[in-house]
Amino acid sequence: MTKRYYLAYGSNMNVNAMAKRCPTAEIIGADTLKGYQLKFKQKSGYESYATIVPNDKGSVPFVLWSIEREDELELDKYEVYPDLYRKEILTVSLNGIKYEAMIYLMNEPCNNQTPAEAYLISIIEGYQAFNFDTSTLKNPSDEH
Repeated sequence: MTKRYYLAYGSNMNVNAMAKRCPTAEIIGADTLKGYQLKFKQKSGYESYATIVPNDKGSVPFVLWSIEREDELELDKYEVYPDLYRKEILTVSLNGIKYEAMIYLMNEPCNNQTPAEAYLISIIEGYQAFNFDTSTLKNPSDEH
């Protein structure tokens, strides 16, 4: 079985949700990704979901997972890949170790939009589980 690393910054930081979606996924750790900002955006025909965008002054909490191919296929469905999200590879450092991690980023064009409450709650629960500050999620459509 081939494993790969997956960087989650939104609802897939929620351990319970990931356990249902990807039962063989394992947590590697959690940290903050510098140079990015969390945004909630809506692409035509879809609800508002999380994505990250470059921002020199920004930082985004993330959870790094080890996933198997079957997990990735489930994530592809959940993320509506390749229509809503695309995949890219980012190099991240966690506890002094560098990882090449797959990440989902929302395709353009998309507009800033407040997400559904249940979706936002799932992200907040993920932040809380890893002791991240949830205050940035209180007004998710605001420009930070």
